Amino acid sequence: MIDQFELNCLIQKNEIFQKFDLRSEDLKAYAQARPVLQKDGSRAMISIDGVMMANPSILDRIFMSAVSTIDLIQAVGDVYNDKNVKTVVFNMNTVGGEVTKLNVLSQAVYELSKVKQTASVNTGVMASAGYRVASQTSHIFSDDAMNRTGSIGTYMQLFDTSKAFEKQGVEVTHIATGPFKGLPSQGVPISADMKAYAMDLAKEMQAGFDSEVLRMRQGVDLSEGSEAKSGKAFTFEKSLELGLIDGMKSISEAFELLEAKNKVNMIRSRQ
Repeated sequence: MIDQFELNCLIQKNEIFQKFDLRSEDLKAYAQARPVLQKDGSRAMISIDGVMMANPSILDRIFMSAVSTIDLIQAVGDVYNDKNVKTVVFNMNTVGGEVTKLNVLSQAVYELSKVKQTASVNTGVMASAGYRVASQTSHIFSDDAMNRTGSIGTYMQLFDTSKAFEKQGVEVTHIATGPFKGLPSQGVPISADMKAYAMDLAKEMQAGFDSEVLRMRQGVDLSEGSEAKSGKAFTFEKSLELGLIDGMKSISEAFELLEAKNKVNMIRSRQ
């Protein structure tokens, strides 16, 4: 949530607000125009629209179209506890985002899928962390043949600025209590050991990604060197071939499918 104090601090601190003459009520209206959770009777839709960040600032929300992972976790918890909600569709249009709190969100969606009928619909892009979350719903659809799905993988970027510092005649002395403490740092060369350490971290994070996808979608090949794990994002036909999605449906069609499954389950429970 964004409170008035945070808005006031940002308005005072950032010249860009003065340049565009944005007022606090404008910023609140912008945030409210992109609700994470919407309910209609027994239906609930959770929208993951933009880059997922644990605690995005209002600047992140406006200029990066960021969505809060914390807000998403709260939204999932809300519908989990709402006895009136029977079907939940995730409206997915995201390139992914930060790893922070992502495992908590994925686990929450997985637990939700145990007690509610759930589906994800790719309405533009459903990539990386977005696919990780979507994979924890019972069904995954795309509403257009050109929507991109996948980009399964984890990456980190290390910036070696030591040569730039050297050209400017700046020598950096990095003093630390451990060989990796504070690295990478400005002006300090990135060693082979540092690169190996970063790769180990990326692989550890990716292992969690893989295990979550496979617990719901055992048919996806995530072995080393597989196409699904190449980091590529695929349009509809290839996504379907690789088992990343289940077919083409709009959000309304996904709700209709989930409601039909609910009716079947109710009939079976009476027999």
